[in-house]
Order: sequence, then structure tokens, then C-alpha cells
Amino acid sequence: MMTMDNSNSNYKTLVLSLSSVLLFNAASVSAVVAVPTDKYDHQGTLSGVQDCALLSLVVDESGSMTWEHEFLKTKAIPLMVADYRTKNYDHLFLCSHGFGAQKNKDTGFAFHGCVDALTWSDPPTNTELGTVMGTWRTLGGVEDAYLGVLEGIENTPATIDGIQLATTCGTMFKSMIMLTDEDRDEFLAGQITKTDVETGLSNAGFVFNAIVNLDMSSPPDKENFESFGFFPSDDTAGKFEFFVPDGTSLPTYTTLYKDEYLTYLDTGGGAGTSINDYTTLALDTKGAVYDLGMLRLQGDPYTEAFANSLADTQVKEITNAESTGTLQTVTNSGTTGGGGGAESFTGGGGTVLGDPHFKTWKNEHYEYHGQCDMVFVKDPNFANGLGLDIHIRSKLVRYWSYIQSVAIRIGSDILELQGSADPEDYSFHYWINYEYQAEIDTLGGFPIKGHSKKVHSHKNKFEIDLSSAFTSSEGPTKILVSSFKEFLKVEFENASEEAFGNTIGLLG
Repeated sequence: MMTMDNSNSNYKTLVLSLSSVLLFNAASVSAVVAVPTDKYDHQGTLSGVQDCALLSLVVDESGSMTWEHEFLKTKAIPLMVADYRTKNYDHLFLCSHGFGAQKNKDTGFAFHGCVDALTWSDPPTNTELGTVMGTWRTLGGVEDAYLGVLEGIENTPATIDGIQLATTCGTMFKSMIMLTDEDRDEFLAGQITKTDVETGLSNAGFVFNAIVNLDMSSPPDKENFESFGFFPSDDTAGKFEFFVPDGTSLPTYTTLYKDEYLTYLDTGGGAGTSINDYTTLALDTKGAVYDLGMLRLQGDPYTEAFANSLADTQVKEITNAESTGTLQTVTNSGTTGGGGGAESFTGGGGTVLGDPHFKTWKNEHYEYHGQCDMVFVKDPNFANGLGLDIHIRSKLVRYWSYIQSVAIRIGSDILELQGSADPEDYSFHYWINYEYQAEIDTLGGFPIKGHSKKVHSHKNKFEIDLSSAFTSSEGPTKILVSSFKEFLKVEFENASEEAFGNTIGLLG
């Protein structure tokens, strides 16, 4: 089972005791899927090239959750799948888990399977949606969401729909949505702590979202509003975004920005212990907290507004992860892992991405939040005297910065690149020897190729193949420059001492 990076042995004892009973009684619950035996290593390495996402649903299976199950299946998840399509992911692995369906305490968890939801029709059919969400039960029992979360993380298959996650994916965004109408019922008192759950989510790299019982409204003597949920703002530092319905007859909502959130939660008992049980778990991962009570007001336009808000939050979380470099990423490209200094290149390399995160040749990580032009890499003797210069320009936005532009010179050729913050602009803006979007086949004599995911995509990439001059046992040596909206990333694939051992600059 999951190995926790803390000294609490209670949970380890508990999961070992559950290992022999994680299959429910087949006579009473025949629809439950056997838990996977070959499990995905959330802290392992990725070696593929495709953009992947893992959306894990962890739902309360008590007797009062029938309508909420249907809401996820028919309203929220179809919207989210559509949004993941627009983000141009290659795979969306949707996994389904349940907790609390048993009145006795033989086990509190059920695995309902995983599917690549981007293979579904657009929009998905009821049959497709039912493959992993049609077997949720409403039996009632001991609803311990902490158990459900940890087992949901643990029971992610290594292979889904015949696709091996670790060897197929080059990036992996992970989001979990937990739904319950109960304060936490401890499955076995004292066996699972909040620290266990915090550690599990952090180690696995999930953004955690909670739909729970909260009374989320402004005090009557203040603004007097009620909110679907709230989220640490992704565009205004230090603020929280509250999603306020425009009316019970409208499928829309308005975002209000607040300095804090506790003022707007009922901590006087109406929400029980759910605020303490789940709120900080979500906020610490930059996830959202939603009020189940607002969802239960129902009504088609109102329900649509709740679903729209929930789906929009997923997009915000994806954008935040992509722009700050917090995705689980491929290791043989030098984005994470690998590296080494000039004396020990092992197929890794230096990187700059996000806001901005630097990783040196020696695999040392640091950040710089400022605005200036910087020498990223310089070697006047590169490739038998052709010379290599890579300069980057950072732009300051409030309290953080990002890589705004990149210039690469090899020999007498210069390539300059920029992203774009315009949501309607899907081009990769580049200049070759000062001519905008000129024809480009080589840079300094090395082949160069441009890649765009799809027609309407903010993801673009240039790849400079250095293999004609440098070889590596790991594969072709390349310089990669990619964009996501206005954010640029520079990385080195299969870097070697031969190629970059004499460079100076920010990478060492």
C-alpha cells in the first residue's frame, strides 16, 4: 500500500489490515471492481511524450447521495471532459472511487475503475459515463473521506485502457474531487490523521477539491451574498475568489475577490467539523472548496451555474499548474530529475520554466522573481567554434515573474521567440534573423522543427536537433523551446558533457 513519508505507523497498520478485505462481499455488491494490483507510482518517473491528466473522483456512497452522484455523472463531469479537450490533453484518465457504503467496518473503500475519458464521444453518452460512475452505491455506512482520499491515491492503476501511464505520459496534471454530505466519520478512531492526508496529497502531487457541507455566505451585516465555493485566486495575489450565483433562474455566476475566507464560513456549528476536516486540505494544494448545501438547492439553471463554476475551477487549476511548472513531468528531458554537472551529464539537463524555476546542470533548483535580461547559456566554442548563446528576458507581474522571451544564437543565425497572453492568439511568435515568422529549416546548420498540438492550441514548441554534432546514449541531443500562452520554457533533452560541458551562465 502507500508509503507515507511520516512516522505515524497507525495508517500503515490500518492499510495492511485492509489489504485482505478491500473486495466487498460479492453477493451484496457485485458491481465493485477489484482494486488494481499493478499500481501507478505517483512519485516515479515519466518517460513518454504525451500530455496527460488524472482526474480522481472520491465520492460518499451513503444513502443520501443519489442526486449528487447523478449531478457529477450527468452535469459536472461532461463539462470537465469538454474543458480538458479544449486544453488539448492527449489523455484524461478518469478514476472513480467510493467510501462509506458499508454499515459494518470490514472496509470503507471501493474502487469503481478508470477510463481514458477523451476516447468518449463528444458529448459523452450515458453508457460511456456509466462505465466508471454507474456503479456508485447508496448503502449508507461509516463515511470516512480521509480513508477514501488515501485509498483513491493508492489505487490508481499503472495501466488504464491499455495505456501505461509512466511510459506514455511526459506530463501529468492530477486533480481530485471529493464529495460528501457528512462530517468525517473516523473509520477506525485515531488510525488516519489529517497529517496523513496532507502528506499523501502532497507526495502524489494532487490538487484537492472538496464539495462538503458548509454554510458559505456573507454575514448579514456585510455584503449579504451566498457562494457556491471559493478558491485561492490564480490572478490576484493574496485574494480568494468566491463564486456567487447570479440568480436561481440563471446558469451564470459572478466572481468576488476577498482578502480572506473564514469570515464567510459558518464556524459556529452549522457546518459541523467539515471546515476543519477539509478546507485547508484543499487550499494548501491550491484547490477549491464548494458548499454542498448550495448544490442541493437544485433547479436546472442554478445547477448548471454550479457545474459551470466547478468546471471553470478545473481550468484555473490546470493553467496554474502549467504556468508554474508544478506538473509531474518527464525525467529524460531534464525537466525533473536527471541532470548532473559538467562532470557527470546523465541524460538530464538544465531547464527554466514557469515563474521562473531554474534547474542547473547539477540538478540544483532555484527561483528568480525579477525583471531583466539574463544569460542563460553561453559557449563561444560550441560545435567546433560555431558558438552558442541563449538569452532570456523575464517580466515582472505583481509579486512573481515569468519568461517573456527567448533568443538563441548558433553560428550566425538568431532565433527569437515570444508567447502571447491573448486568449484568441494561437500563434508561436518568432523571428529568424530579425524577420518575423520567416521560413526556418535550420539554425546554425542544425535541423529545427516547429510543433503545435492542434489548430486551436496555446501550446507550441520548437525543437533544435543537435545529433549531427553530439551523441548521447540516451538518445538525440536537442534544445527545446515551448510556449503556453505568454509563458516560455527552455529545456535540454539528453544533455551531455560533450555538448554543454563548457557552458557558462545561469545553469552553471
